Amino acid sequence: SYMYEVAIRNNRSTTIDIKVYDQIPVSQDSDITVTIDELSSGEYLEETGEVSWGLRINPGDVTGKEIGYTVKFPKNSNVVVQRF
Repeated sequence: SYMYEVAIRNNRSTTIDIKVYDQIPVSQDSDITVTIDELSSGEYLEETGEVSWGLRINPGDVTGKEIGYTVKFPKNSNVVVQRF
């Protein structure tokens, strides 16, 4: 299981509108499943795994969005999930 928080801070003196993108892994193998645990009400595209949020952030504010997923695979498989 993996859980990430994306934090966005508006350092400008005016309100900003911003689109934030992230991605959930997409399995190409039927033995490997990826289950979404948290999207923080983001828009999810199942084909690409892309998650996006349209945000309006006031001056000096910080907002955060969480994204979480679980990868399940057979014990004898060799699966590498990259973490950044």
